[in-house]
Amino acid sequence: MDDGLKIEHAAAVTLRDAIGKHMASFAYTIRRGRHCGQAVVAAYVDGLAGAMALTIAGRHGSKEEIVNATVTKLREAVDRDLQHLRKNDATS
Repeated sequence: MDDGLKIEHAAAVTLRDAIGKHMASFAYTIRRGRHCGQAVVAAYVDGLAGAMALTIAGRHGSKEEIVNATVTKLREAVDRDLQHLRKNDATS
């Protein structure tokens, strides 16, 4: 039995925490400022591209497989987050 957090889970948990804190700190500015929104999206895209490149370099899938899987997950995540934002806007 393995007691403790595996490194792959630790990496994801640490990143989700950092992203959550970033969004909590800058959500208003990202939402209200076009240039801020564009800059933040560009920074996240750079990070995502780096993670994808590492995954491809690690031979966890072909470039096409990794890009297609990422696009699918990205679309699902955007839809999920838009629904969440709409619900919060409706209750505000």
